Amino acid sequence: MSRPLNAHGPGARRQQPDEDVFQPAVRNRRRSSSLRQQTLFQFFLVPASIGTHHERGLSKQAADFHGTPQSSLPWGDILSSGIEVEDQGIFRVLSHNVNGLSKADGHADVRHFAQAIAEKSVALFGIQEPNRNFDSTEMLTSFHNIIRSVSTHHHGAVSSAKLQLPVDYQPGGTAVSVRNQWATRFLSKGSDKFGRWSWLTLAGRGTTKITFISGYRVCDGATESEITSRTFRAQQEWMYADGGIHHIDLRAQFVLDLVKLIKNLQDDGNDIVLMMDANESSGLNSGVDMILLECEMTDTHALACTISDPPATYQWGSSKIDFVLVTKRLVSCVRAASILALHDGYLSDHRALVVDFDASLLFESTTSPVIPQMQRFLTSTKPKAVHIYIQHVLKHIATLRLH
Repeated sequence: MSRPLNAHGPGARRQQPDEDVFQPAVRNRRRSSSLRQQTLFQFFLVPASIGTHHERGLSKQAADFHGTPQSSLPWGDILSSGIEVEDQGIFRVLSHNVNGLSKADGHADVRHFAQAIAEKSVALFGIQEPNRNFDSTEMLTSFHNIIRSVSTHHHGAVSSAKLQLPVDYQPGGTAVSVRNQWATRFLSKGSDKFGRWSWLTLAGRGTTKITFISGYRVCDGATESEITSRTFRAQQEWMYADGGIHHIDLRAQFVLDLVKLIKNLQDDGNDIVLMMDANESSGLNSGVDMILLECEMTDTHALACTISDPPATYQWGSSKIDFVLVTKRLVSCVRAASILALHDGYLSDHRALVVDFDASLLFESTTSPVIPQMQRFLTSTKPKAVHIYIQHVLKHIATLRLH
């Protein structure tokens, strides 16, 4: 990891509120490691009297999460739908800050999200702020099982801050998942101990490797003494403080550490797709532009065939703060880039971003559909079926020899 930065360094930027920050009546001024640890667990055990928002335990449907959404229209390229996606060889990537996937009502939020990605023919998704403690076996297993239920095959990686908390709701985190026949290209996965990102690497032809990263960068906010551990920011501050680092610019550190990860992956021959809630727009001296410059990446939505500026991706914001960035080779693989309307598919205070890649260019080869086991018609315990299979194989070999 790169050397931590001072919280008061030149990387500090103005606030872009994007977290649910609960202000306690008495500020928590942590004076010792033992007090920090004790208070951390106390703050994560949320009293039943606090709030009724879905982030306090209700599903979004039960909490009537709709709020007062701004009217919004999709932006960018027109996307293919249904069977067209498969017929046209499209590898569809979706990035979305989902603002919570509650376990309430039988994990209803996860089920609605899973249904949405299935209906939109998403091959791979990266999400930010699932607000699930993935150290919990139930929260991890239920998430993967529900995604698997709408997929023929599935591989996923998740992240949440490694705090060993006795709770299911934990702010922040990320997840990335590849579905259906594309999952056969899975090579490896990983995650960040602070919960800032998770990643999957897929294989292409020969030495081709593409790593898909889902990242979540905290917003500008109050200092440690002014917030509770119910925020993603505070979790990271706790972890750094336990390591003896009490003053750190979390946003600048995110950029430094992520750039280091991407460069290491590039040195290992990986192309990169970065799906990220940056909590910041692109611009001079921004962390987004630093990643673009240092890693030689391109914003896929800058490639959309439209003359209008992209809309705000955060419901209460005024600019695009969510991104799908790609490295050089992948620019020519982009076939379409779009920003969905607010609440299209899944309820959140962020819009979802979609990028369609030409699969044959992306992987430098085609990807065959996986034949379900029930269609193979071979059971080794049935002699007749085995005999038919062997005769078929021998006939196939003889045919190949003739050619």
